[in-house]
Amino acid sequence: MGDETFPSQARYAPAPKVLVVDRDPLFARIVASRLEKQGYTVRTEDSGAAALEWYRTEDVRIVILDFDLLDLDGLGLVRAIRSIKRPRYTYVLFYSARTDKDALTEALGVGADDYMQKPYNALELRLRLELARRLLDMDDELYHGGGTDKATGILNRKALEQILPRIVALSKRAKFAGTLLFVRLENLKEVFQRHGYETAHRLMVETARLLLLCHRGSDLMAKSAEDEFCLLLNTTAEDKCIHLVERMLGGASRIAIDLPTPEGMPQEGLSPRPFDGVACDCHDSHLRPAWGRRSHYGHA
Repeated sequence: MGDETFPSQARYAPAPKVLVVDRDPLFARIVASRLEKQGYTVRTEDSGAAALEWYRTEDVRIVILDFDLLDLDGLGLVRAIRSIKRPRYTYVLFYSARTDKDALTEALGVGADDYMQKPYNALELRLRLELARRLLDMDDELYHGGGTDKATGILNRKALEQILPRIVALSKRAKFAGTLLFVRLENLKEVFQRHGYETAHRLMVETARLLLLCHRGSDLMAKSAEDEFCLLLNTTAEDKCIHLVERMLGGASRIAIDLPTPEGMPQEGLSPRPFDGVACDCHDSHLRPAWGRRSHYGHA
């Protein structure tokens, strides 16, 4: 299946993000400067509480921290990070001046992956982060290539690309037709930019649950892009899809993701915006997904 069948997976995927948390601003700036030259996007904080708040809103893949932090210490910060369930792994590296024998066991005990001793060593840090990136790359391969999307529990893009040609070939031989329905969350990028990673992730998960409730058990459903789902509706003609679309629109309007609000302020919520219209394009060879687009496949 050619690249023209599906859009790029990374419409707005951020550059790899590193969170550096240290009470010494000079040390944090040195580490950040070196990492930025290596292509990382870096955020520095001296407060464990502020670091945790930023972590909740961003897709952070690597955290470098010390034990002694403002508001929330390093051990407490790692515990909090590990309590947040994310589909992709976060690598945690303690970088500390502590030399006592308990430092390493305490760090690993709360969920850290590695431990380095100060003072700053550019070569050692680069090598250790290269190891971290290899481990994260393997995690990403499982995330994208294991057949199931870890965030939503449904088929991922790679599995869909392997299965779809077989179904199309079978439908042509058996002379039955079906419909591909692509559902794109129009507001997911906006939600990500305004409210952060965690809120956008929850919105995607709740939308997947809605689609699972709406589609039949005999249909196939997959996550075809970061902000898009594909429903393969067996033996369902295009003109019959409007009822499914209406159910999805009604269900989407009832989803409410609570947003964090200051104490004493009324609770705000947001809903997915799957599409604001339905477009129809009946071509077997070029299935070009767009919000609410339907594509015919199989026997004409």
